[in-house]
Amino acid sequence: AQPGVRGLHITDFRNDETLERLMTDLGRVRDLTTNSSTTNEVKDDHAYSA
Repeated sequence: AQPGVRGLHITDFRNDETLERLMTDLGRVRDLTTNSSTTNEVKDDHAYSA
């Protein structure tokens, strides 16, 4: 971990909704408002809010 960086970063390579089920089980919701111009945020439709 780097100073000032927090959170859990997950990448979904399976494309079978496994990540969506995991995040739902963890109580996370999909973040559809992710700003794609920001370089330190996930830039696809698999972004979830904390």
